[in-house]
Amino acid sequence: MLEWNDGLSLGVKAIDEDHKKLLEIINRLSKAIDENATEDVLEGIFSDLNEYVSLHFAREELYMQQNKYQDIEEHKKQHDSFAAKVPEIKEKFFHAKDYAGAQEIAAFLTDWLVNHIINEDMQIIETLKNRNCKQMQEGKRSFLKCVISKTTDILSFNKRIFLSVFIPLSGMFILSYFILYGYYNNYTNIKDTSRLSSIIYDISELTHSLQAERGLSSGHLSSEHSKFELSLQEQRKDVDKNIKAFAGKIQTINPDKLASIHTCIHRFHSEIISLDDFRSRIDKREISQSEMIVYYRGIVENIIDITSKIEIFNLNKKISATLDTLSNILHYKEQIGLKRAYGTILIEKKDTANEDFIAFIQLLNAKEILLHKLEHTSSKKYIEIYKEIQKSNPEKTVVSYEEKMKNRDMQDLDSKAWFLAISQYINKIYSFEKELIQELETTIQDEINRTVDDFIVLMLYLSGIAFITLALLYIFRASTQKQIDELTNAMIDLSKGGRNFRLIKLRTKDDIAKIHDAYELTRLKLLKGDIYRQLYLNKKEIEIKNHERENAKLETAAFLDYLTKTTNRRKFEQLAKTELARSSRYKTDLSFLLLDLDYFKNINDTYGHAAGDDVLKHFANICKDAIRNIDTVARIGGEEFVIMLAQTNEENALLFAGRLLEKINNSEMKINGDTLKYTASIGISIFDYKNETELKTILDRADKALYEAKKSGRNCIKVYKNL
Repeated sequence: MLEWNDGLSLGVKAIDEDHKKLLEIINRLSKAIDENATEDVLEGIFSDLNEYVSLHFAREELYMQQNKYQDIEEHKKQHDSFAAKVPEIKEKFFHAKDYAGAQEIAAFLTDWLVNHIINEDMQIIETLKNRNCKQMQEGKRSFLKCVISKTTDILSFNKRIFLSVFIPLSGMFILSYFILYGYYNNYTNIKDTSRLSSIIYDISELTHSLQAERGLSSGHLSSEHSKFELSLQEQRKDVDKNIKAFAGKIQTINPDKLASIHTCIHRFHSEIISLDDFRSRIDKREISQSEMIVYYRGIVENIIDITSKIEIFNLNKKISATLDTLSNILHYKEQIGLKRAYGTILIEKKDTANEDFIAFIQLLNAKEILLHKLEHTSSKKYIEIYKEIQKSNPEKTVVSYEEKMKNRDMQDLDSKAWFLAISQYINKIYSFEKELIQELETTIQDEINRTVDDFIVLMLYLSGIAFITLALLYIFRASTQKQIDELTNAMIDLSKGGRNFRLIKLRTKDDIAKIHDAYELTRLKLLKGDIYRQLYLNKKEIEIKNHERENAKLETAAFLDYLTKTTNRRKFEQLAKTELARSSRYKTDLSFLLLDLDYFKNINDTYGHAAGDDVLKHFANICKDAIRNIDTVARIGGEEFVIMLAQTNEENALLFAGRLLEKINNSEMKINGDTLKYTASIGISIFDYKNETELKTILDRADKALYEAKKSGRNCIKVYKNL
């Protein structure tokens, strides 16, 4: 189906809406053909087409009269010719014998609509250029636009050159102001970011040491011995040193630049004041491990949030990307730190029936979440570094511990070994942080240098442009600039594949007018080429669908019995071999029922072979309705059928056969005004997957069982193994 292209727009809203409606009706027809819609639906679509064609032609002719279009009579003849052809097209459509033929008629209607718009209605544009200061689609044009349009129509290109005075120069100075202002804003923004980013190194150091203190504290609280105590005291000294360094760095920054992170800084001071008291409670074991983890987690996440706020404050994309990556790594390292703390607690307690175990499990997918974030925000370089870290030996050790903890197998795990391995892994992440911080500092400095260099180059460039503009000021004019801008935008749009940028034909006959005409001719040719290419693809799609339908019909016919529409013997043998192999491989039950209509020859002799065929179809339908979608019913002889029951043992096969005989006995047919009832005999054999491989052997047993059923008076069931 064809989609509306804005390049087909005439600029007249009512007529454009008509064209869109006609295209929608033609697309409905194509879709209805594809979906095998009923004749009533197709009749309705053609009725809509006929009605809307007449409405559109009337509206278009009225518009041309109002605008005094000089070739209106010729246009009316074209309208009348197509309106008379619609009934003929409809008749041809309903006489089309196949899907491809019907779609070809739909393609013809699409082709007509495209030609109607491009080759006929595009001429209406000639009337639009004479409607000065009037609406083209909606709203009134301003007085200034009317003056510019009038000037463009009356004055040639060369005359307009000599009429321009100060506009180019004024425009250049205004543009220069905005460009310079933009450079200044960019420079100040990067400088502000540089000042704030100076504390990121201290953030990394402080969070890393706090995370280590939390991990050792968890080991201390969960262990009954003092194996973590010495390491914990040393780590606290390191934390205190980093707290002092971070607080000192904040004091050196201009308070005005800290506004965006003021809340985080205030909370940091409050939490640090309470840290000594909290450590004392840890030493006295007056708090639980969960309370300890929550406390440290609050401090660390508050500090990490400073990085996120600095990222939001910055407007430079490259710096923001590095800050975003760093923020993600900091949050990820915090997740690993929490995992270290909870894991230490679990190993020490050997208890998984608590909230600590649930919290630990929830942290296991942190690295996949980080990788997902990095893939959306980071460069390929950082993603590769992260993936290399994931392949490191500490990570492998951590993963093996995690698997055992996840499976509640903690008896042989050592908390110190776990703490050491995951700490080594955290240190690798910490090294990654350092690399990111170094990269950030380098990027900020490079951006500052680049901004200064660009500023200097721009100043030199603008000075040169000002000199040239002053020297050539008397040459250029405002209307010339307008035309050049229009043509430039049009060509850029065309180069990008756009087709809807239309240039109004100029009244003057100078070089610019020739360029306008050449552009418009090119645009229309490209537009028409786009439409025909889409039509070609639609036709190819129709042909492919037609071939697929024919192939499907042939494939179905090759595997079905021509009379009963059950599986034929050849296809049944293929399916049976596959099912025998599956049953042997997976040791599942498989049963075969051989069915034969009783006294079928008498039915043929009494009612004729046509009635006999009806009985066979009736019997086949009963069998198809009775089976599951994993079973198969096939006709393998005149009145002989076989049913393969997958995953069915002898007991269930007998139950199925009983229900089937009951349905047959309860059914009846009307033949030549008489009520006909018939019966069938069934022989059953069960596949022995331990000793059998051949279908013929199984069917021979079923045939023997069927023979016994016939001997026993017919209309009964016999199983081979019970004979």
